[in-house]
Amino acid sequence: MIYADPPYLEAERMYAPSFALRDHVRLHDCLCAPAARDSHIVLSYNSHPDILDLFARIFIFAWLCRP
Repeated sequence: MIYADPPYLEAERMYAPSFALRDHVRLHDCLCAPAARDSHIVLSYNSHPDILDLFARIFIFAWLCRP
């Protein structure tokens, strides 16, 4: 199993070092590479439209936490 918890898109200023959109794309490419295809992947992300578009071909399980 591969678990990834990258900085949320447009919240990168809260993290050091920076993690730009190109880094999110690189992460996507790594997780979709042949070497990772036989793995179960758990990815923690925010529900940003660009992230949803980037991972559109991957099953997304989402839940909302409400007070």
